[in-house]
Amino acid sequence: MLLRWSILFSLLFYTQTYAQTRNTPPEILHISYKATHLPDRITLCITDDPAHKAVVTWRTNNNHRNSRAEIAFSDPSPEFDEYESSVTASSTNIETLEGIEAFHTVTFNNLEPSTNYVYRVGNDKYWSEWFQFKTADDEPEPFGFIYLGDAQNKVFSHVSRVIRKAYAAKPDAAFILHAGDLVNHADNNYEWAEWYATGSFIHSQIPVAAILGNHEYNKNKEGVKVSYSRFWNPQFEFPDNGPIDELRDHTYYFDYHNTRFVALNSNDHIPAQAEWLEKTLSENTKKWTVVTFHHPALSTVKERQNIGVIEHWLPLLEKYKVDLVLQGHDHTYVRGTNMEQPANESGVINSPIYVISVAGEKMYELMDKDWMQRKGENTQLYQLINISKDKLSYHSYTIDDRIYDGFQITKNDSGIKTISEIQPEVKERRFTNTLADPDE
Repeated sequence: MLLRWSILFSLLFYTQTYAQTRNTPPEILHISYKATHLPDRITLCITDDPAHKAVVTWRTNNNHRNSRAEIAFSDPSPEFDEYESSVTASSTNIETLEGIEAFHTVTFNNLEPSTNYVYRVGNDKYWSEWFQFKTADDEPEPFGFIYLGDAQNKVFSHVSRVIRKAYAAKPDAAFILHAGDLVNHADNNYEWAEWYATGSFIHSQIPVAAILGNHEYNKNKEGVKVSYSRFWNPQFEFPDNGPIDELRDHTYYFDYHNTRFVALNSNDHIPAQAEWLEKTLSENTKKWTVVTFHHPALSTVKERQNIGVIEHWLPLLEKYKVDLVLQGHDHTYVRGTNMEQPANESGVINSPIYVISVAGEKMYELMDKDWMQRKGENTQLYQLINISKDKLSYHSYTIDDRIYDGFQITKNDSGIKTISEIQPEVKERRFTNTLADPDE
């Protein structure tokens, strides 16, 4: 018995030491990352009612008291702040390697649709600047959003140019969708600080819709996932409409105008999510459907296939004729369908379009497969997707504003879809050197 306890203690100590090593800051710090009395990591999160509700989260040190947010109608006059209303925050403390930090959440309810608001967060003494956002319209209107693949590595130095270029190209984006692996190590406070510094004020003005990647999970020395990032739930308050409590802020859906967006966690509880996914898709009354998760249903590398996703989710995506599936993980660019012929002679398409993209510095080599209609390596990309009543247009851009891939789907009221290709301005890029071990 004593030997057993000794072994368990040694294993626990090793695992904690291993995790702590992976979650410590670098030797040279390029940004400040510890919590202070000043609000930071201010995040506008996507909600289940973007026309009438907004959610904001932020961080301070543990000495913050009476945390709240103030909101007002945006007005050209600098006196707009004379008419603000105040909402008390709910706060939670989490233990980090740097000590206890406080995370705060506020929900703004009963907002007016298609209206510009300003808000700030703080307490009696310390405040952020005022940020501006616009609620969605009550009526179906054309809208667009930004989709980004894995950031993960060298986030501050390399990914900043991608998200800022995307914002410059689409400053009126309805939201930004991040397809997992926002950071490299789940509980590394410095890496999360890099992610927020990269987005700067953008995260505070354009809602974030994000999903968990495998790097948002802590692993033991055997590489087994043991817990997800302690920063995830406090930083991201997403719609609470998922299948089980364990997936709160991980699995959710929201409707934006005429489109249903479904976000899944491909790391855990895959069968439970399948049942919920079928219900969410079968009850969908919106014309367009977009699903996002981290591990691809159609992978670029055989050894990286997620069998759970393939067995439980892929058939549902095909059955309910999902329009677009946005993924990450493979650190390449690929777009295609689960069919040898993506469309017939008339351009009619029956399979979802599956996309894998990457925003960060880490790149892999890909294997050519029949399902790929467009592919490439070693290229940082951002995607702009616009949806109107009958059309969905998709553009993937290099950071020098050239089209890397593009297509347009037209759907009639009977649900019949036709696809037309948009001519790229950049040839498919390939490279021969492997920059990173896929298991890392």
